[in-house]
Amino acid sequence: MSLAQSSTDVQQQREKRAPKAKPTASGSNDGVSYGRGNGGGQPKTIGSGKFSGRQVGGGRRDQIWGTAFYGSGYTYSNPGSSVVGRGFPFGYWPMCPGPYTYPYYGSQEFCPWDASDRPGGVLSYVQVNCGACTAAASTNPNSLAAFYVVGDKESVNDMATQLRESPCNADVGAVTDFNNSIPVEQYLQFYRASSFALALSSYQNVAANVSNAPDLGQLPAAIPDGTNTTFLSCLNNAIGSQLLIANASDTLVEQRKLKPIYDALDSGSYKAAIQTCNKLLKKQPQHETIRALKSLALLRANKAEEAIQLCDEILASKPTDDTVLGIMQHVLKHLDRTPEITAMFEDAFKKQPGNEELGAQTFMSHIRVGSWKNAQVIALKLFKSFKQPKYLFWSIMSAVLQAQNAGGVNPGMTDNAPILNRNWITFLSLIDSTFDVIKLNESQSKSETDSVAPATDSEGAGPPPSEAKSTPTSTEGNGEVDPELTPKPTPHPELPLEPQALIDGLRELFERLAKEDGLKERGGHLASLQLEKRVRAREEGQGNSVSDTLISLIKQYFNNFSDKTCCFEDLKPYVASLKDDELASWLTFLKEQDDARDLSTPAGLARLINVFKLQRFSSTSGRSEANEQTDVATYLKAYFEGLPVGKRPWKDLPETELQPADDLAVLAANALVSAWVMTRKETYLHQALVVLEYASSQSKQNYQFRVLAVRIYRLLAANGPALSHYRTMDVKQVQTDTLSHLILSRGSTYSLATVGDVGMTQECITASDIYNQNSSDTADMIIKAFQFEKYSQITEFVEFEDRLDNSLQRDLTRL
Repeated sequence: MSLAQSSTDVQQQREKRAPKAKPTASGSNDGVSYGRGNGGGQPKTIGSGKFSGRQVGGGRRDQIWGTAFYGSGYTYSNPGSSVVGRGFPFGYWPMCPGPYTYPYYGSQEFCPWDASDRPGGVLSYVQVNCGACTAAASTNPNSLAAFYVVGDKESVNDMATQLRESPCNADVGAVTDFNNSIPVEQYLQFYRASSFALALSSYQNVAANVSNAPDLGQLPAAIPDGTNTTFLSCLNNAIGSQLLIANASDTLVEQRKLKPIYDALDSGSYKAAIQTCNKLLKKQPQHETIRALKSLALLRANKAEEAIQLCDEILASKPTDDTVLGIMQHVLKHLDRTPEITAMFEDAFKKQPGNEELGAQTFMSHIRVGSWKNAQVIALKLFKSFKQPKYLFWSIMSAVLQAQNAGGVNPGMTDNAPILNRNWITFLSLIDSTFDVIKLNESQSKSETDSVAPATDSEGAGPPPSEAKSTPTSTEGNGEVDPELTPKPTPHPELPLEPQALIDGLRELFERLAKEDGLKERGGHLASLQLEKRVRAREEGQGNSVSDTLISLIKQYFNNFSDKTCCFEDLKPYVASLKDDELASWLTFLKEQDDARDLSTPAGLARLINVFKLQRFSSTSGRSEANEQTDVATYLKAYFEGLPVGKRPWKDLPETELQPADDLAVLAANALVSAWVMTRKETYLHQALVVLEYASSQSKQNYQFRVLAVRIYRLLAANGPALSHYRTMDVKQVQTDTLSHLILSRGSTYSLATVGDVGMTQECITASDIYNQNSSDTADMIIKAFQFEKYSQITEFVEFEDRLDNSLQRDLTRL
């Protein structure tokens, strides 16, 4: 149960609240101050003491309310009700709730109640009674039940003062030492991450009893009848609005102090940033954040020696602050001292082993440098400390990467088999425990459903016999399922063992699928083609004669899908399997389709393009210069006849779209290049460029025109026009690895004169960017894959990085 707070009352009391309290003197957590402000800000990390490494502060006032259960109200740290290992969002320790000899939700860390180092002093309480409830006592004694405000002595004293001045009409007693006086079952509401509470003497929350801890499945008890809920609501709002919490003022002051430095760095005013740092360091010469920012500013101002000297001094102090570590990570990365980033986080994590965020950063630093073994060790340590399943996945993935990068799959797997086995055993045990919880919840839900199910009447009302019989029931209460009532799987016909029978069955299946799909899907038709191709290869391997089924299916497929641009690519592997006599029949078939051409519609144009492509693919042998010239004339005639199709009312394409007739221009250019290969007459290359330049003007986004033009211009040693077409393609990122060879091959032909091929040198630099960025950017992507638990992508990123590192084009570009 969580008491509902009135936003209006809270706002009114906030407006009347007293000035912020002074910082507590006893047991303060790492210099945090407290007051009645709104809190918030960035949490700080405790630098020393028994809670070193945990975070403190950052909790906001609107997050102050918990529930009736101890361990509630946390704004960060590990989930659950146990307070073990958690931080202090509002600056105070959780309460030590009762006189128990064994832990209650992990409270042993903060016991006994009179610990001398508790922030705010020893646990205390004050009794609060309703001053206007005496008249109602005759009707219900619960109206006179006493309330208790429980917490550290400083907070209780301050709250007693606030309640006396509040409009609640409260009778507030004297502050008394806690001394385990109030049973945990009487706590009505916890506040401030379970460090403060409101109890009611008439309240008995059985679910909070020690014997039930930590059973979170129970609901808290209801508020006793007769309790003055108006008074209770007033107390709840007063506590929520006036209770002392960690101030954000320290963080805000720090931010205001550092803001000019950050602004100067962002604007590129590095000299101003250095001057501001020097001014602040005169007052605080050992301020780690300012020193780290100065090191970054010096580096960006090209004062490398001073930056390195200051960087080494900061690293020698082994910083643990998150902000300093983040800044130093940038500095070391720019200095190309990546291994030292890992060492820095390692040292910080050793000093603060309870800092989960710092542990995760240490793991990521190992991932960045490819130290999979050390990353796996850190991940296992995180899993054992914080029990988060993702850390176990991190460990398993690190072991997998070890295996893949250990000089081959088999050696790596052999060396890392014990590691993988241990991780998988831990992982499977975690899965088993999870399923046990699921099964328990399902059985509880089933029992609850059975208990509230309506009973059938004497006339047999209830579910139909068929429905009742479909539910498995146990026999004689022994928990065994009646086999007669267990649903049996539908038997499937066994596949035939004879090869021919199997082939016939598959043919029938694929024919049925093709018939069902019609012309909407190509899957069934392609499956039939693939089957016949494999059957043909099998028959030829056995020396048997082959049927003409394949050629029939190819013709059928063409008739069905020749109006799709993918038809040629679909049929290529099957046309290549045809014999000479079948090819002759196939070419005759294509000639008939050519004679029936229709260039007035996009579908007719696509069909003709597929005819031309298949004719050219099927008749590669015995071609001559005359054949190529004839084909060029045919392709260009069809191109100019089909060009208007892209400008018809129903196909009015914008400049960003490709023209339907583009492939005809590509065919013509390829035919001209083939003629050049046969004769070595440059005239054919010039003619091909004319075709491509004109086609590019009609279809500005067709990359095939650009690629062909670049290659032909390079053949003619015209590097300027080739570079112009290459830049028009706007090649970016990894495309430079796969396409830059078009323009950068045969670099010895470049002219380095003032009016020569100077632009080629710039392209070499641009093409090298992807290789320079590979090590850092790919590492960042791997880290993000771990953070967002996209484990299937991690090996792909690693493989991508390896391919770029071993790219032949990379070495050629550098040469």
